[in-house]
Amino acid sequence: MNIFSMDSTFYRIISRLGDLLLLNLLFLLCCIPVVTIGASVTALYSVLLKLVRRESGYIVRGFLKAFRENFRQSTILWILFAGIGVICYYDILFSDIIGGTAGTVLKVVFLFFGMVYLSVLSYVFAVQSRFENRIVRTVKNAFWMAMGYLPFTVSILVIEGLPLFVILWKPGWFWRLLPVMLSVGFAGLGYLCAVVFNFIFKKYMPEEEEAE
Repeated sequence: MNIFSMDSTFYRIISRLGDLLLLNLLFLLCCIPVVTIGASVTALYSVLLKLVRRESGYIVRGFLKAFRENFRQSTILWILFAGIGVICYYDILFSDIIGGTAGTVLKVVFLFFGMVYLSVLSYVFAVQSRFENRIVRTVKNAFWMAMGYLPFTVSILVIEGLPLFVILWKPGWFWRLLPVMLSVGFAGLGYLCAVVFNFIFKKYMPEEEEAE
């Protein structure tokens, strides 16, 4: 078989890599204002979930459409979760200041809630990209999915935290990892997460849509 044929494995891999490179660039550009990070993550997952389901479509058009349609709700979610994240961070610092047994107990409690927070955060923008709900309902669905599929949640957290794990393990690798993340890393890790999300989400989709 000709490796340059459109039906070849080589062509499909190169094509998918090109999609991820383009998506990564769009994602980073749309994250620059910072306040738009939530909408950018939602748009990224919207396209990645379609790629996982092998649905055809234009990458740029699909990303920008999802970015625009989810902008308001995703931005509110981003501000909400960013605020909660700051509170969790300072709560942990506060427990260190207290010290002693009380400080240790508080730190364990805050770390537990921190893990729940990270778990829900990992789901919320993917849920927003796939389901049309109000903000409160989206957060509730993200919470119950994160808690109800704990093994999958752990795998998602590991995938998302992989760059951080690498840097903590080998601090000198930061400058080696940076070009990878800026070129394809965010979209690549998101694609792996989208595979897991797609497995979970399809259980909640109407049969008619599944058939399509």
